Amino acid sequence: MIEVKRGLPEHVESISRVCIEGRQDAIGHIKSQENIRRNNQVFYNDDRIYRELDEADGWDGYFVALDNGIVVGAIGGG
Repeated sequence: MIEVKRGLPEHVESISRVCIEGRQDAIGHIKSQENIRRNNQVFYNDDRIYRELDEADGWDGYFVALDNGIVVGAIGGG
């Protein structure tokens, strides 16, 4: 059963992984791999995700979808 909850520090690496994989699947055929690599380094690095886990002004933080404790989806935004 899928459980959706706020992302926690122990989810950071998995949030990064699923966001990078999702972005590749969504736009990998229309953006250069260099563009994707560069943006992944900016937006999906562990330090940034860790800082942005919780709500802040104009930001809702990250949420994860867990399947038997494994992160299978993630979303962040505001």
